[in-house]
Amino acid sequence: ATVEAMGADAAMFSWNSTGTGPYNVQYRPVGTSTWESFPNVINMGVQVNGLMPCTAYEFQVEALCDTITSGFGPSVLLEPPVEPVPTITLDNEEVFCEGDQVTLTSSAATNLWSTGETTASIVVDQTGTYTVDGLGVCDTASSAAVDILVLDFVLPTANDVNLPGPGTATLTATGDSILWYDVQLGGSPVGSGTSWDTPFLSTTTDFWCTNTEVFGGAVSYAGEPDNSTQGQYHGNGNNWILFTATEAFTIRSVKVYASGAGNRPISLIDMDNSLNVAAGTFNLPDGESRVQLDFEVPGPGNYGLRITSGNPQLWRDGLGSNPGYPFPIGTFGTITGTTVTGANSTAYYYFFYDWEVEAFGVGCESDRVQVTVSMPTGLEEHAGPSVNVFPDPADRDVFFDLSGYTGIGQVQVTIFDASGRAMATKPMLNGRATVTTAWLADGLYSYLLTSNGQPITSGRFVVSHL
Repeated sequence: ATVEAMGADAAMFSWNSTGTGPYNVQYRPVGTSTWESFPNVINMGVQVNGLMPCTAYEFQVEALCDTITSGFGPSVLLEPPVEPVPTITLDNEEVFCEGDQVTLTSSAATNLWSTGETTASIVVDQTGTYTVDGLGVCDTASSAAVDILVLDFVLPTANDVNLPGPGTATLTATGDSILWYDVQLGGSPVGSGTSWDTPFLSTTTDFWCTNTEVFGGAVSYAGEPDNSTQGQYHGNGNNWILFTATEAFTIRSVKVYASGAGNRPISLIDMDNSLNVAAGTFNLPDGESRVQLDFEVPGPGNYGLRITSGNPQLWRDGLGSNPGYPFPIGTFGTITGTTVTGANSTAYYYFFYDWEVEAFGVGCESDRVQVTVSMPTGLEEHAGPSVNVFPDPADRDVFFDLSGYTGIGQVQVTIFDASGRAMATKPMLNGRATVTTAWLADGLYSYLLTSNGQPITSGRFVVSHL
């Protein structure tokens, strides 16, 4: 016999029988004592209406045979619908930087998020624990929690710079990792480091810097820390060590014991797809040493770390060493055994000891902080001193004639090329100076007139040889 819901308050109860009937049907809510009856049912099925929604019922049937009955058979249960446990999918990582976001999407048809939202998806940009309830007809099912961590960036600190006149400026900023930009948004970095020299500047110019901090990337160690006395320097690379990964990480280094100095080829193998993930040839000294691999394990899966030469002459622990498999690899994997088949799979330990492993970190670049390189205002439009520069373009010489300057002290003129290098300096006598340009390459040059280290005026001229 079977029973099938026909909406929220009805059901179809059906059965098979070798007799021709009629039949008696009875049903009741599970756990109650009083039966409701349908006597003398001709067909082998009956629709029952008026059921209480979201209530479990039991149904029974008996066949009538003249003056006797078969007796009621075992109960057939009608269970109320059960809402499946919803799952949450993400379109981004669970850990990300301030300014980013992740969309959480529920598998349920009707939802109530821990945030109070009732849409199928929500956008999250705040640290917190998020769940969703799937609202069924008769019950509610809660998802597993999703923990979101939003990493706050740290702004760099930087100061504006004042230049006495055209030239280069050294910009400085404090932070973990500084990048410099010449635009407020977009573009590519034009420099890096806590100290950076600008190109040659002839006007007030703005730059911007950011600070990048790396979160996570914790280092741990895995595998046998040292070799044992039970083993040998091995003469082939036919077998190797196996591990599983539950997330991406980096094998930074391993300890080895070599019989003889020389090159050894080492590979990281994707065992699921028989692919080389990373490989390198490493020159090892005789005896114990640490090999800097920097092999990136790309994500969950089964992997091997192996020697690919025929005669590595590296120590491997053998029978009787009793390696302590499985070895946890931090929180992101396990060293499980070797490629040796049969019962001896975990009886050997091949070549690579004391693994240094590092979790992938998350780098968060801050917003851009403006840094202004200022020139004295109105240098070229100064109401007082002015300079006449001729000829322009210049060939063999360029002449400077200063007027309107009432200051005290020697005035000198300095010539700069397009990169900001000082090419020539000449003192002025009675407000005049002649600078030889015959040896200068064709191009645009700038000049700066100063007295006692203070700028007076500046400008540009062209050198063009006839």
